[in-house]
Amino acid sequence: KHHRHHLNEEWAMLYDGLYNKFPDITPELIDFVPGKKIVMEAVEGLTPQQIKYERSSETILNDLKKLLSISQKITSAFAEYSLDLKDTYYCYHYDLNPGNLIIQDLDKLKFKFIDIDSIRFDYAFMRQSLFDTWIADMYSEYRCMKLAEGQAWDTFFTAVRN
Repeated sequence: KHHRHHLNEEWAMLYDGLYNKFPDITPELIDFVPGKKIVMEAVEGLTPQQIKYERSSETILNDLKKLLSISQKITSAFAEYSLDLKDTYYCYHYDLNPGNLIIQDLDKLKFKFIDIDSIRFDYAFMRQSLFDTWIADMYSEYRCMKLAEGQAWDTFFTAVRN
């Protein structure tokens, strides 16, 4: 997958710190042996992609707002925890795509990120999360759909008038 050389005792200690500060969004690290195994709590729920197909299209804009709010909660939690750490440390999830987010209750904004071995405490990869990019794409898709619907109605009314 990707380099796992960051998964050492220090990582586990820093990760536990993140869990203790934000247990509502951070899965618990249950078992850890550097280079051998990493076990996190099981997290039940749906990924944002699964939610997209479960909810009605009328609520899509509202759902996107909630997902954006979740994304901002994660960013702000990581930034806040980073302030507790030494200067050379910055907490981020370097594969925060919609498949690595489990939504437990979208309306209550209850969620946890998963794939915890992608949590890093360095400055190697500060970039926009892939989850944010996905949300932006969903919004564009919605806008195109609305635009197309609008044009279809215009064409319909023009035909009716003539």
